[in-house]
Amino acid sequence: MTFRTIYVNINTIEKGIYIMSTVIYNKENIYKEFNVAKQKDIELSDKKTQEEKENDNHTNRLQFCKDHKELNEKDPGLYDCDIKWDSLITAYSSESPRDHFYQSVFGRTYAEQMSFETSESEKDDDGGEDSYYRSRRKNRSYKR
Repeated sequence: MTFRTIYVNINTIEKGIYIMSTVIYNKENIYKEFNVAKQKDIELSDKKTQEEKENDNHTNRLQFCKDHKELNEKDPGLYDCDIKWDSLITAYSSESPRDHFYQSVFGRTYAEQMSFETSESEKDDDGGEDSYYRSRRKNRSYKR
């Protein structure tokens, strides 16, 4: 795995200047690298539509998560954000990562959640402003 982003900190000491280089992964850098792995997975797919290609092959994304987990264990100071790599590895190791993510958040698979959302929107949607606020209140999961 290649680590592209290197930030250089220059510190001054009485005897001169020394350069200390450290790799710092913030959210933006991790997203960029993840998208590279995602594009590689899309290129490996033989499906026709973009959505099918994105959800067909996950080998590079899984390897990306494993490499970062290993690097985070060796040197956690390189990361600017806290990411649960074990959970991502579990998700991308499953048969359908998208279903795994939807199951963990909504308690339903992707298809079940989409059918639930369309049935809910058809019941309450009269097209007006009130239906928008009514749906927002209904979907709120916290108490005031």
